[in-house]
Parts: sequence; structure tokens; C-alpha cells
Amino acid sequence: RTIPIIVDGRPFLTYKEASRYLLSLTPGAREKAFAEMSNGAAGEVGSTRNSRPPTRCEG
Repeated sequence: RTIPIIVDGRPFLTYKEASRYLLSLTPGAREKAFAEMSNGAAGEVGSTRNSRPPTRCEG
């Protein structure tokens, strides 16, 4: 990944890093941050988006 995922103004180069950050947030803050992350990903060419934030750390 050369274009970082931006969540709460923080850049993450991998989904795993972003997922760990999201899981550290309260549920309400997680939903808000995930929406921000998803909106940013929508602008990337060839991006895929999940329909919900992670509920556990994958990987």
C-alpha cells in the first residue's frame, strides 16, 4: 500500500494497523472513525470496502 488509510487524521499503511487502532476506540468513536476510513477508501481506484468496522483483530 502506497496510499495510507487515514483514520482520525492518522496515516496507516496497512489494514492491520488501522484495525488495531479502531479496536482501541469506544464503539461510538469506532463507528465514526470507520466511516471516515471508508469514505477515504471510496476515493481510491480499485478499492474494496467492508460494510462494517472490525470487531476483532484479524491476522
